[in-house]
Amino acid sequence: MGHDIEVDIAAFLPDDVEVVTDDRTEPVEDAIADDDAIDLELLGQLEADLDSVDQALKAIDGGTYGMCAACGTDLDPASLQADPVRTLCEAHLPVR
Repeated sequence: MGHDIEVDIAAFLPDDVEVVTDDRTEPVEDAIADDDAIDLELLGQLEADLDSVDQALKAIDGGTYGMCAACGTDLDPASLQADPVRTLCEAHLPVR
């Protein structure tokens, strides 16, 4: 899965979390082969998060960012601040 989008992950983290960069460029597959300690569940979640960011960027380009994907109403700005990749209004969120 290749992504040409550069994301500032710090924008999605709380202010008290420090972002540490790593200049390594080894592909994820090589890292998994080299390090059995990689948590594949975490890797799957990170890929899903990246897909959500990709979809949010497409919505920005398409002029639909901040709108409910189910009904088209504007999402609450506070909800988007808390979850910038949110796609559903309160009425359409799955029951937890």
